[in-house]
Amino acid sequence: QVGIELAPEVTPQTVIAAGDIGALGYFSGARILDTLGLISPQSTQYYPLPPDQLVINYAISADLIADQQPDYVVFLEVYGRRTLLGDPRFLAAYTLRQKIPTDIYGSDGLLVYKRSR
Repeated sequence: QVGIELAPEVTPQTVIAAGDIGALGYFSGARILDTLGLISPQSTQYYPLPPDQLVINYAISADLIADQQPDYVVFLEVYGRRTLLGDPRFLAAYTLRQKIPTDIYGSDGLLVYKRSR
């Protein structure tokens, strides 16, 4: 759904950071920064995260996003609860574009952030 909705406003040079990348990359046509490192090896240097940053077994590194500055960041709220959503760099540089209701993995929605500066 997010990939389809973003497709009209992105180009092949647009970078979307996400952990769940398959359909998002396919339907959007944008470049993907895989926050797990499967197709973006530069991500792996940011992990593992300290246990206090985890709510479940995975979280997105705030340093990764601050360093790479993707155009969009798409993540389940639980993946950013103790990292991105508490990071002043992220909150200053990104604006919430959309919140899709879901409680998967105890999450408070699927969040779509767009870089605003």
